[in-house]
Amino acid sequence: YASPVRNGNAASTQHQADIYGELLDTMHLAARAGIERTQHSIEIETKIIEYIETSWQKPGAGLWESHGEARHYVYARVMAWVAVDRCLSSPETRGYAGSDRVARWEALREAIQVDICRKGFHAGLNRFVEYYGGQAIDGALLLLPIVNFLPIADERIAATIAAVERELTEDGLVRRK
Repeated sequence: YASPVRNGNAASTQHQADIYGELLDTMHLAARAGIERTQHSIEIETKIIEYIETSWQKPGAGLWESHGEARHYVYARVMAWVAVDRCLSSPETRGYAGSDRVARWEALREAIQVDICRKGFHAGLNRFVEYYGGQAIDGALLLLPIVNFLPIADERIAATIAAVERELTEDGLVRRK
């Protein structure tokens, strides 16, 4: 018998902030593909951003559902940034440009990005890391330029990609961490 045996999944009790960015990015891509946005979807988007305003600094379990100590995972923080960015790019939000709410969300997007670049980039290793204060690399960091967090030409992104290639690539495949 294998042990220890786990029954169920602890994800229901974990804080996983990445899901909000993934959801709003999907909604954004659907709208770009011609799927009509509804009033209900706009309300959901707004509620998610309001939740992110109060929770984005909370540590969590991360994309890989870590069972250890809650941490400030870079990918999760980036996805919080993605959620705010996609909301701000929606036609409905752009229609309220200059409003207090939009200004607050623009400031939030900037604050999240500054926080990630300051705490999630390890200058000594010259790369983004899995979580704040850590040194490990995470394959999910390859998504940073894809979600437009930073451009592919940014030196920090290039160094992170090189680190993933060097440390996580084996026989043409990338391990997650």
